[in-house]
Amino acid sequence: MIAVGVTPHMEMDRVNGYRDVMVWDGITDAHSHFDGALLNHYPSNNPNRMNVEPNTVAYMVENINIQSAALKRLEECSSKEGSQIDLFDKTKVTKIVRPLIEELHQHYVDGENKAVPKDKEVKAESPIDLEDWPSIHLDNGKTIKTRLLIGADGINSPVRDFAYIDSLGWDYDTHGVVATLKLDPNRPNNTAWQRFLPSGPIALLPLSEEYASLVWSVKPHLAKALKNVSPADFCTLINAAYRLPHVDLQYMYKQISSSPSPDMPSTTLQDEYAWRENTATKSLSDQSMLDREYALPPQVIDVQENSRASFPFRLRNAERYVADRVALVGDAAHSTHPLAGQGMNQGLLDVECLSKLLEKGTMEGQDIGNIHLLRKYPAERYWRNILMLSSCDKIDRLFSNDIAPVTWIRSLGIKAVHNMDFLKAEIMKYAMGIEYSGDFRH
Repeated sequence: MIAVGVTPHMEMDRVNGYRDVMVWDGITDAHSHFDGALLNHYPSNNPNRMNVEPNTVAYMVENINIQSAALKRLEECSSKEGSQIDLFDKTKVTKIVRPLIEELHQHYVDGENKAVPKDKEVKAESPIDLEDWPSIHLDNGKTIKTRLLIGADGINSPVRDFAYIDSLGWDYDTHGVVATLKLDPNRPNNTAWQRFLPSGPIALLPLSEEYASLVWSVKPHLAKALKNVSPADFCTLINAAYRLPHVDLQYMYKQISSSPSPDMPSTTLQDEYAWRENTATKSLSDQSMLDREYALPPQVIDVQENSRASFPFRLRNAERYVADRVALVGDAAHSTHPLAGQGMNQGLLDVECLSKLLEKGTMEGQDIGNIHLLRKYPAERYWRNILMLSSCDKIDRLFSNDIAPVTWIRSLGIKAVHNMDFLKAEIMKYAMGIEYSGDFRH
């Protein structure tokens, strides 16, 4: 964001950096603490990366803040002499075609094998041959010819379909429930909290001093129930998901997933939670109770109205990221389980890599839509994305069960990572992308 000039246009009072990540197993309670201060002791060796702000692991930024800043940056760039940026607002793409291919198709339908008319043949002497350039037809009647079509149009990418690129992968039998939550104002809110439950991970990410973003991985039927319960019960269930044993959570899930009557007292779940919490803490001293509370996230006290939603989790990776005059970035190229929060990060790294390649190609006078130039982009990004997709998938499979031998092994692994500061620093740097250069050495 800084490199492309978007950050200066952001509302920085709505950008929240945090320094700590707490991760623990919902079955064994084995935990690991990732402290941003470790990066001061184990800094990046990559001279091409900007210095990371001290003690900061990541930043939480609202989509609308990024979008607004990006539009302001585009307006700033278009005002410069020699620049031209056309924005099409409230406009849909009706179809994407390649005229020469369409013409050839018309002459080979129904088993016919007709020659292409002479007036439709590609003329080699033409200084600029537009016959193989993609044509984007808009619902306002306009048609755009492009030397390079970049698909940044999501997991169901029409650009990917146009280029006849298959997307490989599978759907998880899991939905992500998201919401904006208000937390106990008496607790500091500068830590990300993630607990791995057999039903899926639950994560709280700090948005501001009192607010946090929730991503809760659950089965589809439970996701539907969580969206329909009262705000008070929703907050109770989140607090329970961080504090109660899994067997207690299973009982509470059953109370909401069996379509309770609207007349059911709203205090039922809250009473259940209060009783179970009291049972778990009644033998603890005041100091032990205080230590326990600060080892857990702040209590959720409210949920922002209309912020609850859910979406299915999918793993996808395009069989290739480029075709002649086409390149895919972000979810159009790949999508992953969000447990590590790497979806957008990977997309931004795609954009950074492709941008540097196109800049290099332009400076050398190359055709930026030619496949011979474009293939250097997946050479840099394809296997890096595969590694991230595979890592997130394996972590999800490892933690999404309560089989005794597996829980024992993963518990040992978490404890080992917790005691190895160098390894934790390397994991943070990898997740932050600060070891990636994006340079082309070939």
